[in-house]
Formats: sequence, structure tokens, C-alpha cells
Amino acid sequence: MEAASSFRPEVILCDLGLPGGMDGYGVARALRGSLDVCPSLMIALTGYGQEEDQRRVREAGFDMHFLKPIDPRSLQALLASFTARA
Repeated sequence: MEAASSFRPEVILCDLGLPGGMDGYGVARALRGSLDVCPSLMIALTGYGQEEDQRRVREAGFDMHFLKPIDPRSLQALLASFTARA
């Protein structure tokens, strides 16, 4: 959160299982709730792929859900389409 506040990224890739106190769901909710930091595109990158996990990803505010390991070509295509829209 601190890095995002100073950097203000347009795109964030975030794992769901994070060490420490806040998980990826909490990070997404905090970023979406911050008018100063809210990124244009948030991508969950995780090993959790069940329907319940996907529902929680959407509810937390992520735009996309990718399972690890991510195919670099899929990520590149997504970022290219995002850049073309901006």
C-alpha cells in the first residue's frame, strides 16, 4: 500500500497469498477504496482457482484472475489491449 501510494501504478499484479497481515483480497479492497491510489487494472495472480476463489477475487475488486504459472503471452496480450484502450 505504501509503495502504491507513492508510485501510483496503472496496473497491479497481486498474489492472493501474501506473508504478513494483509492478503491479496485485502490489498485489492484497500486499493479500490483509495481515491489517491486506485489503479486502472488489478490482476489477481494466484494458485487458487476454484469458483469460490474467483468469486472472492471479483468481490475484492480485481479485474482479472490468472492462475499460476501465468503464460507470459496471455499477460502481454492483456496489457497490450489495456494500453490500446488508454
